[in-house]
Amino acid sequence: METTLAVKVRLKSIMKHADGDSETAVLHTKGVLYIKGKTYFLRYREEVEGLGPVDHTIKIKGDEALILRAGAVSMRQPLKIGKDLAGTYTSPYGQMDTVTTLNRCEVDWNGKNRSGCFIIGYDLAMQGQAVGHFVLTFKLEGVR
Repeated sequence: METTLAVKVRLKSIMKHADGDSETAVLHTKGVLYIKGKTYFLRYREEVEGLGPVDHTIKIKGDEALILRAGAVSMRQPLKIGKDLAGTYTSPYGQMDTVTTLNRCEVDWNGKNRSGCFIIGYDLAMQGQAVGHFVLTFKLEGVR
């Protein structure tokens, strides 16, 4: 079964830097959720201050996820629980190699209420240097 629906997205992003400091950011936007079997695709756009629009695609299936960004910055980051996976991050300053280790990948979707939550937690290294630990919490609500 395949489902497509417009959703309101509330993304809470928590980053704990390798040096121990942490940052929290919240984004409210609209997006589209595609559900195909047990695979979830979330697409939304973010305006990055000083750079421009970035289109995001988040794919989650079981213990795997994929983060894709395209636009002012681009990123391709595959994620799998317990595995170190290589990816790339490209900004106006150039391309950097990334490595992530996924340690949390959860989907809690209620089709009847057309609402739910996705949580992705991972450790990120760029160019061989630890950047920190990220937790992305997507709260989704269907738009009628």
